[in-house]
Amino acid sequence: MTTHHEANWAPLWDTDDLAAFLKLPPKTLREWRHKGIGPAFKRMGKHVRYQPADVIDWIENGTDLAA
Repeated sequence: MTTHHEANWAPLWDTDDLAAFLKLPPKTLREWRHKGIGPAFKRMGKHVRYQPADVIDWIENGTDLAA
């Protein structure tokens, strides 16, 4: 079982990885970022990355999709 601490050091997900995990189109994630909703992400230059632990926290603690 992966602990929360270990999940913080898991490989980062790109938009396609997260879209596959959530079973959503990548376009939806881009729209969420534009609206300022959805799971936390980090910009690395022109690239967007998600920490799996942040995504799991976002799912477990409720989502902010009402915005």
